[in-house]
Amino acid sequence: MKGCNLCQREKVKEILDLGEQPVCHRFLFSPKEKEYKHPVTIGQCLDCGMVQLMEPMSIDELKPRFDWLECTEPERHLDRLVQKLTQLPGITKDSNICGISFKEDSTLGRFNRLGYCNTWRIDPNTELGISDPLSSVETVVNLFTPERAAILAEKHGKFDICIARHLIEHAMDIRQFMEAVKCLIRSNGYVVFEIPDCERALSKCDYTTYWEEHTVYFTPATFQSCFGFGGFELVSFIREEYPLEDSYIGIAQPKVGIKEPFPSEDVIKVEIDQVQRFSSQLQGTRKKYNNFLKAYKQEHGKIAIFGAAHMCCTFINVLNIKDHIDFVVDDNPHKRGMFMPGSHLPIYESQFILDKGIKLCLLTVSPAGEEKVLEKNQEFIKRGGAFKSIFPGNPMALII
Repeated sequence: MKGCNLCQREKVKEILDLGEQPVCHRFLFSPKEKEYKHPVTIGQCLDCGMVQLMEPMSIDELKPRFDWLECTEPERHLDRLVQKLTQLPGITKDSNICGISFKEDSTLGRFNRLGYCNTWRIDPNTELGISDPLSSVETVVNLFTPERAAILAEKHGKFDICIARHLIEHAMDIRQFMEAVKCLIRSNGYVVFEIPDCERALSKCDYTTYWEEHTVYFTPATFQSCFGFGGFELVSFIREEYPLEDSYIGIAQPKVGIKEPFPSEDVIKVEIDQVQRFSSQLQGTRKKYNNFLKAYKQEHGKIAIFGAAHMCCTFINVLNIKDHIDFVVDDNPHKRGMFMPGSHLPIYESQFILDKGIKLCLLTVSPAGEEKVLEKNQEFIKRGGAFKSIFPGNPMALII
């Protein structure tokens, strides 16, 4: 990366070296299968505070290899969001509303049900030239350039609202992505960016926040300032609370000549101090987990992890705990019989926590998923098995 992905100044300081990491969704057919790994270094801009990957993986490496992978985002708040957007000045049922990727389909559907019928979403194949059906947001975001956006605006006209949910954090060049979005909206139109919260994970030293697909890791301060760097004026900032990670939503309008919004020294100090603590705690956290799991296994018995998704993969690989884990559990039929990236641990269905005599099963699923796991595995609990969450602050969190 040349300079900061947000402010573009060359004051990005390396704060954490995670070593070589795999692609979390690239499951293996054999534990001996050769896999791609990428050196991962997390940095922070000393001028704007943005936490970011120093050298992200290439789009080709990030592209999914399986057509059964799912990508879902929190949606409980979308009815409220759409209601708020319909009340913005100048927005009527004749307004034109667009979305950048499939992640906007459910939002556009809500507009349609309220009588806002002038909606459109970019088709990645016909309008971005993406022919590979396995390509996902990693490709859409980074091929959606200002040049392509200008062509789309000429073809479809400009829009009153443009929505991009959980996309900008995938951008190799944030400013380019924001400029492309700006090409699609009228001078008095609105852009709506939604991103996942990283402040909670940073403050709690939750290392599952790293994900190779995310090039940047927003806090409220860096998210709000990103609009100014992109030539937008923030109209509204919304924080939607969720049990695992909150969603931040920014509604903004283009503004000519807006001053680049570098945070104050006090704000930057808070951002830097938080990230330094996150970095400094990694070695101690690794040691605590390895000591605890080793002792638990010796005293009580076998350990498994439930949920073969990217947080599980990161948890195992970043904390170097694979030697203490017997296997990973997932009831997705596509994943069963495969092996985890990096650790090469086998993936079995949930019945195996009984069949293999597991004593501790660590949960890497959402709180809603936890309820389903507990309900389905009552026999495991009756036999003395324990479920514990890996997420700090969770009521079921493993205390080490």
